[in-house]
Amino acid sequence: MNQALINQAALTFEIVTNIRELRAKANKKNTETVDIFYNGSDEVDFGIFRTQIVKLARVVC
Repeated sequence: MNQALINQAALTFEIVTNIRELRAKANKKNTETVDIFYNGSDEVDFGIFRTQIVKLARVVC
């Protein structure tokens, strides 16, 4: 079991869920692509899941 991969997948799930919630609050359609920006103090490596985040959350990074 690769714990780092599991943690990365969990972070990906959390990111997509939060983006979808924000999209719903802003009354943005799921078919509409939106721009996102990460403005956190922590350095985050989206790694191999970057493509999945962009696709599942319909965003432009």
